[in-house]
Amino acid sequence: METIFFNTWGRKNGDASNCTNWPPVCTYEGMDSLLAMRYKMMAEENNALLAPAAQVWRFLRVNHPEIELYQGDGSHPSATGTYAAACAFYSTIFRKPANLISNNAGINANHAAIVRLASDSIVFQNMSAWFIGEYDPKAIFETIINEREVSFVNNSLFASNYFWDFGDGQTSEDELPIHTYSDDGIFTIKLQVSQCGKTSIDSMQIEILSLSNKHLEKETLITVFPNPAKSHLNIRTEGKSLGNFYLIDNLGRKVYEGFNNESSVIITFSYPLSGVHYLHSDNYPPIKVLFKH
Repeated sequence: METIFFNTWGRKNGDASNCTNWPPVCTYEGMDSLLAMRYKMMAEENNALLAPAAQVWRFLRVNHPEIELYQGDGSHPSATGTYAAACAFYSTIFRKPANLISNNAGINANHAAIVRLASDSIVFQNMSAWFIGEYDPKAIFETIINEREVSFVNNSLFASNYFWDFGDGQTSEDELPIHTYSDDGIFTIKLQVSQCGKTSIDSMQIEILSLSNKHLEKETLITVFPNPAKSHLNIRTEGKSLGNFYLIDNLGRKVYEGFNNESSVIITFSYPLSGVHYLHSDNYPPIKVLFKH
């Protein structure tokens, strides 16, 4: 389910009843501009879409003043004004040009055609301005490989359902799965995420190679565990010590630094960490570490 805010229009001649207390609403332009600003703020704050009916109305008022959008009270919409709002909603919901609408809804055919073109100019050709598509699910993930065990870091946006295909015949619907491969090889990982009937897919290839097949030299061997980690991290080396080392989060911030000239060190964190981090040191290449609460 998506939330859509209906950006309503200013009254034909402003709001006379509140003009004294709030002068900006004394005119149509002032009232309409304030409504547009407030509705856009609400849409942004609620990760919602905006159906810009008022903006379509303003375009028509400026460019086609012969079209009457209001009823006699200067507030409620005429049949043509309702049609203009409906066109804005059509493009907002279905993401299609209003010019595809063939029904004139009983109003003047020429006026209906003008309204559809106006709606397309304002809504369909500027969908990002109204957050249309902004909050669709986006599948994004990373992997942390420890021999044949792979931890999946799910960075997807605006998703509530997840389906992982690990490329070896196994699948999962967990948000943050950990999968162990039984064989070495190259596997294509696919993540499909969905929400409100919309889906997104991300994929990558990984190579699984057990330690016995990696032919790593002892002087370059480093082990970090547990991974994913929680409140502490064990680091063991064979050969060179770490030397100076530090931990960087995925925003590039240094969250820990130290020095070690032994073959092992245990780091205990006084505050919780989460997400992907990178362990940098003098003598070893960076290592990706996942922290989970």
